[in-house]
Amino acid sequence: PLSDLRPIAGLTSIEYLDISGTAVSKLDPLSGMLLLKELSCYNTPVKKLDPIMNLANLKTLKCYNTKLNEKKVASYKAANPQCEVTFY
Repeated sequence: PLSDLRPIAGLTSIEYLDISGTAVSKLDPLSGMLLLKELSCYNTPVKKLDPIMNLANLKTLKCYNTKLNEKKVASYKAANPQCEVTFY
């Protein structure tokens, strides 16, 4: 299964990305995807949202059933009120 996003790090014009159900645990390669509008990373071992914290165009984030905790998601929501986050 897919576990490493580094090969797509240079694809900065991506607007929609669905990595749900993969083995991806790090979102670091997405930090330069400034046009990203929607990210689905549910059902993955993702642990941190820090790499996508400054993606101002991100409007939808689906990150349930991950290794994230409520505190990390709340911090992300506070910094990105424009983004609708699905987490439970």
